[in-house]
Amino acid sequence: MAAGQILYTRAVKTSQIQLSPDGDWRGALGRIRGGAQGRVILLWPERGEPRAPRLVLQLAARRCQRLNVPLALVTNKADIRILAQEFGLPVFGNARQARKEVWDLPPKVTMPKPALNMEGIYLRIMAEERRAKFMGLE
Repeated sequence: MAAGQILYTRAVKTSQIQLSPDGDWRGALGRIRGGAQGRVILLWPERGEPRAPRLVLQLAARRCQRLNVPLALVTNKADIRILAQEFGLPVFGNARQARKEVWDLPPKVTMPKPALNMEGIYLRIMAEERRAKFMGLE
């Protein structure tokens, strides 16, 4: 084990955070904190799901990466399992199984930059024209 590396085992405090199916995932992700929290088990709702499941998992993984908190997901939904594996999150069938296993930090997750729409392109062109005029290039 390298110096300063933490091994996240069952002895570390584990928090369970239940996602609500009504879409209030921001509150659930806000409960992910660094420090003594140890590691987090995110419980996906059995019925219903947040409106943007990919985004929820992406934000959860990114937040845990930033706070150095290991994250695992508990769900039986096949499509959510595939998304979680895409982000490198360990997936379990139930919370008891997740507590028994050892897992590490999720890999670094990057958020894609949104493509510019026509208004954004227009604003960028206008800004470049103003900059050129100011610099005396026009």
